[in-house]
Parts: sequence; C-alpha cells; structure tokens
Amino acid sequence: MWIPPKPEALDVAQKASPNRVRSALAELGTGAAWLLGLTAVLLLADGLLHQVPMARALLTALGTSIAVGRAGVVWDEDDPSGDDSRRSARLLVGGIARGLGAGAFALAIAAVAGWVTVDRGRPGLGALLAVAVAVATAVREELLFRALPFHFAKRAGIDDRPTVVFATLLSPTPFLLSSGTTAAAVALSLGFGFLSARLLVRTRSVWSSIGSNVAARIVLGPTLQTAALAFAWQKGEATLSPLASGAPAWIAAGLASVIGLLAVPRAFEAMKKETTPVAGRASGRRRSLRTRRR
Repeated sequence: MWIPPKPEALDVAQKASPNRVRSALAELGTGAAWLLGLTAVLLLADGLLHQVPMARALLTALGTSIAVGRAGVVWDEDDPSGDDSRRSARLLVGGIARGLGAGAFALAIAAVAGWVTVDRGRPGLGALLAVAVAVATAVREELLFRALPFHFAKRAGIDDRPTVVFATLLSPTPFLLSSGTTAAAVALSLGFGFLSARLLVRTRSVWSSIGSNVAARIVLGPTLQTAALAFAWQKGEATLSPLASGAPAWIAAGLASVIGLLAVPRAFEAMKKETTPVAGRASGRRRSLRTRRR
C-alpha cells in the first residue's frame, strides 16, 4: 500500500537539494581557485629558474606537494598517514610497469617498422640527473593535474568518469604553453594522462599515477633516448615533448589509452581481494575477544 510522504519531509528534501548544489559548486570553485593559483605560481617559478632545470624540478615538486597538502590532498586515501610502505611500493611498481609497458611496446613497434634506429649510448651522471628531473616533474604533474582535481571532485560528489576526462584534458597544458607544439604531442600527452588518471581512480592513490608518469618520461624522454641509448628517428618521433610527431607518437598514445582502459581495472582487483580477508580476520578476532570478555 502506497503511503504519501508527509509535507514536512517534502519540504526538507526540497531545501536539502539546493544546499547540496550550492555546496558542490563551492567545492568546485575552491578547487578551481587552487588549480589556477598554483599553476600561476609554478609558471612564475619556471620562468625564474629556467636556467637551472634540476633546481626548478625539485623546488616546484616540493612546493606543489606542500600546497596540495594544505588543500587537503592525501597521497593515498586508503593509507592517509602513509604508514603502509609496502602498499605504496606495490602501487608505485604497478604504475611503473604500465607506463613502461606502453612506452617500451611503442618503441619496439617503431624499431621493427624501421622508424627508429637504436645504438649504444654513453650513460653517466647526466642520465642520473635526468632521472631525478623526471621523477620530480612527474610528482608535480600528478599532484597538480590529477590528485588535486580528484580531491575536490570527490568532495563535491562528482562521479569519477567526468573527473577522469577533466584530469586527462589537463595533461597537455605544459605543451600548449610552448610554441610549435604538434597535434601528435598533444595526443601523446593525453594518452598517458588518461592512463595516470585511470590508475589514480582505481587505486585511490597518487603513487600509481606517479609511477606511470615517471616510466613514460624515462622511456619516451631524453633520459633513455639521449643518455642511456642513442635513438635516431627516421620517421616521426615518439617523445614526451612538444616535437613528438608521426605514427610512432600516435601509436604510443593509443597503447597508453588501451592499457588505461583494459589493464588498469584488472591490475588492482587482486590487491583489493588480498586486503579484504585480512580485514575480515581482524574483525573476527575483535568479535571473539568481546565474546570471551562477556
């Protein structure tokens, strides 16, 4: 038998809905202010420190971490205190594996097709410095373009899917600020940005997206292609730079997107299943202790 709701309940629901909308808009506005303000500060820092790339990368990464922390962003929602170092390491390695797989597979296709020739390089101190810059830049980008939007979108009650799209579209921002950026470079950045966004959504941790970003920067950046090995591109160029072009870059972008769609959901399902029984055993122990005390 259907019972009509009381007028008082309808009034409460009608009042609550506008309040939720206003609250969501306020959260989104706060997030946009943080994003725009922090981006402006980082651009200013980039201009002042453009002659010292190492200092620029490290200082801006540290500043971004402190700033988003003040905004309420945590590196891992399931481990906000950061006590579970094993979980962080697993997520980091998982992200590295996916970013490395997409980049290495794209380079292998390019080599087989004759688009690039690879020779022995001369790795040295320059390669180590390039790795440090890649790590710092990845931390800065993932905290700013992925973790910060996801934090405020969650507080506003927005679904993950539109947030993934928004975080992906932020990825080419550094390239769009440079002159001569190609369409392939934008596509390549979007592909790996989508992979990082999907990793963050699935794991609720920025460690996995940082791992993917670092791996992509090492494989498709100057670290490997100019220091550890000598790459000579014959047709196109698959590099995470504004000069990326041709079929190699488009293939790398497609591979990153496919891995983000297919490999990410399955990759971390096992980890969730592993943690669930542990929680169940712990709650069971607590119940048994209570029973004994009674």
